[in-house]
Amino acid sequence: MVANTSTLRRQLLSIATNDYSFAEVSASIPGLSHYKFYSAKKHAQNIDFITSNHLIKDLPIGEKTLQLSTGELIQTPNVIRSIAPATIIRQYTQLCEDENIQRLGTSTMYKILTDCSASVRQSMEGLDYYISEGSRAFTDLTETVEHSVCFDLVLSTSNSFSILSDTSLKSPLPLDCTKPIHASTPERKNQSYRPKTKTIPIKMLTVNFQSIKSKQGQVKNLVESTQPDIVLGTETWIDPTITDNQIFPPNYHIYRNDRNLKGGGVLIAIKNDHLSTPVPELHTNCEIVWAKISLVGNKDMYLASYYNPKTSNEDSIEELGISLERASTTKNAFIVVGGDFNLSGWNWLTRTLKPESTCQKNHYKFGDILDDNGLVQLVDEPTRGPNTLDLVITNNPSRFTRTKIIPGLSDHDIVFSEIDTKPISRKQKPRKIPLYRKANWETIKRR
Repeated sequence: MVANTSTLRRQLLSIATNDYSFAEVSASIPGLSHYKFYSAKKHAQNIDFITSNHLIKDLPIGEKTLQLSTGELIQTPNVIRSIAPATIIRQYTQLCEDENIQRLGTSTMYKILTDCSASVRQSMEGLDYYISEGSRAFTDLTETVEHSVCFDLVLSTSNSFSILSDTSLKSPLPLDCTKPIHASTPERKNQSYRPKTKTIPIKMLTVNFQSIKSKQGQVKNLVESTQPDIVLGTETWIDPTITDNQIFPPNYHIYRNDRNLKGGGVLIAIKNDHLSTPVPELHTNCEIVWAKISLVGNKDMYLASYYNPKTSNEDSIEELGISLERASTTKNAFIVVGGDFNLSGWNWLTRTLKPESTCQKNHYKFGDILDDNGLVQLVDEPTRGPNTLDLVITNNPSRFTRTKIIPGLSDHDIVFSEIDTKPISRKQKPRKIPLYRKANWETIKRR
């Protein structure tokens, strides 16, 4: 059997992870990484939990038809889930904490339980599983409340049995008649409402400069008009003889990986207000640079700017995969990578390769790198001609509230992104600066 996709490889590998150690499995599978092994192990543990006997019951009533990827159809018995999804997720979370297992997200577990829904059937004793169905109703209500932004609507009707569609949404009673009448529900005193402070999203630009030093006026206008917190730049065309203040405004900290004055080079520019540090241990033998921003109450943001000079450059894609694997194994890392990947064969709207694409091996390899490291590519519009070359990939796409294309500084357009998270700001304490030129020196000399 040939495993052509990373998902199938993970599923096959998960069969062995419960019975064999990493050393035993890696001896049979050369090149197996710790990330792939433990990702498959987590997959096996999650499946074992949601299919365990105390959660579902296999009853000999009814069957389902399951179609395999090969096209083969097999019959499987229907099952009854005896515990509500919300309870399952709570038990799953507690199990992960007790066993020190990295858990899936709550929304992901809801998605799994929805897609793998169990039937509600009549049992052999003739008793219906109404508890399961009733619990699901409460779970649906809880999930709806959790995902709602605001509830500012009060429904009130004088007839508890009337149909809501025929009832006015306005309360028929004045507000002063709606006070509680029982001692167990005392009237609450008016409390002042304090609105929550709105979080300002982080702005990020992914820019192909094609000689940043020769475009200082355009760079200044771009920074002043968009006010970015982060700039991921490629094709800087500079070398170490060029200083940071020659290429970027002074209120940014620059992290660079230069090539020469004739091509290549990448940089990350981060506002000095944000607490940032370099991450050289993630660098590999390709044009990439890493930096980290500390976030308030969130995972640290690991940023990378990457440039692939040619579509046919297999070594660059390979080194990128090594770098991303190191980053993905970093604990609590929010990964964001942007740059010019030069993979024109992808149609990111359909997530498929174009029929006329060249170097398909590199394209598929890049897709496997994303899947193996739990990353998602966000840009689906062309950035140079009809092709989408400038990409943004992340392991937390829900943080991105907006990703759009704006006019660029070269033949590439710019990717503008907004990220919903709050960085730690480096606030400088006020200090006194003596102004000696305004001193009254005559008075001082007399003393």
